[in-house]
Amino acid sequence: MLTDGILFFEGRDLFVRAGKTTLLEGVSFTLKRGGILMLAGRNGSGKTTLLRGLAGLSGNVSGNFFFRTDASITNIFTLSTREKARLFAFMPQHAPDHVPLTVCETVAMGRAPWQGFFGGAMPEDDGICRQAMIKTGIYHLKSASWPSLSGGERQRAVLARVLSQQTPLILLDEPTSALDYQHQQIVMDALRGECKRGVSIIMATHDLNLAALYADSVMLLDEGRSVACGSPAEVFTPELLEQAYHCRLIVDRHPCLKVPRISLAACNA
Repeated sequence: MLTDGILFFEGRDLFVRAGKTTLLEGVSFTLKRGGILMLAGRNGSGKTTLLRGLAGLSGNVSGNFFFRTDASITNIFTLSTREKARLFAFMPQHAPDHVPLTVCETVAMGRAPWQGFFGGAMPEDDGICRQAMIKTGIYHLKSASWPSLSGGERQRAVLARVLSQQTPLILLDEPTSALDYQHQQIVMDALRGECKRGVSIIMATHDLNLAALYADSVMLLDEGRSVACGSPAEVFTPELLEQAYHCRLIVDRHPCLKVPRISLAACNA
């Protein structure tokens, strides 16, 4: 199998351009197998651009995106579409509005890269899709039509499709943005469970406290450049956050856990 033996993923000197405009400039990172790298920064800082560039969905991308094994290094950008679909799954920022399928049928689409040339379900597909829906808390909605779902339910259904794809790398663009606290925890615990099986995750988020709780490493982006990349404790400092967000934030400690806690610093009242 293409994915056997992967040790880590590496992005090196990545640029994304649109015409003469540079959207992402010289970004690099390393992500170990089973780790979570979260991308943080202001609106328009380059989080989605980076994810779409890695997924091959942005036109003018330069630089290298590798995976390494004990024996070799492979540039992911050179793989075929089918090989990429077996290596990584991508979840966009917004769930589609119009899907003429049930939740179960939508989730089953994630199995396509593993099916034969002429398609057709594999014997294990039903069980894989069922587990993906259970992990994301939507199994009770398996027969529901897409228009009947709330925004958060659609988001979890798309995530279940991504999990059903069973790739060693998952790219997620704000997968918890429409979720309440309960379902944020369900989703993030499910993602942590995937990491224990060796899956690596790159995820964009606006929730710095969620990143502090779950990320192994964080990259702060601003205007298409990396401001800092390291552990949450290393990156979530008042100085670096002010540089990335252009406002003052308070950083203290979570009352129960040894992780940073971030809050707004000023009130105009």
